[in-house]
Amino acid sequence: MRAVIRRAAISAVAALFALPSIAGPVVYEVISPVQLLKVLQAEDRSITLNDSAGDATISGGVSGHPFDIYFYDCDGGGFVAPARPGSACLGFEFRAYFEGYPNDAEIVNAWNNAHHYGALWRDDDEDLALQLNVIVEGGVTEANIRSNNKWWRKVMLSLEQFLAV
Repeated sequence: MRAVIRRAAISAVAALFALPSIAGPVVYEVISPVQLLKVLQAEDRSITLNDSAGDATISGGVSGHPFDIYFYDCDGGGFVAPARPGSACLGFEFRAYFEGYPNDAEIVNAWNNAHHYGALWRDDDEDLALQLNVIVEGGVTEANIRSNNKWWRKVMLSLEQFLAV
């Protein structure tokens, strides 16, 4: 009888371990530069964290063209509060500058009218700037962050093709 009970107990424990995981994906309601770096480095080890200016950013590149990621609304300090590596931020922005390209309003408007993702604008130095904003507030998964990163890379390549014409 003891052997039967023992086998039943072992079977019950084994069945518990065979159940699918109840835990779902990690959802970020806020994200720090360090957390974002870890998510992005899972696919691209060349992405780096910079904190030399007192405002943490992440740097990477697409086809040799550099980009940065800026963080916004961190630690309850308002939209433009500087981010530290461990700050809790409600959003971030992919941004790249394209110097030496035609940058009149006609080109900027043509891009923005034809492309839903990646806003193009001229900065104070009259360089083209491309950006893609990601809002974390309300919750995003790592899969969503990776998807935004893939979209960003597609947008950068599309702009390079657009400017080469």
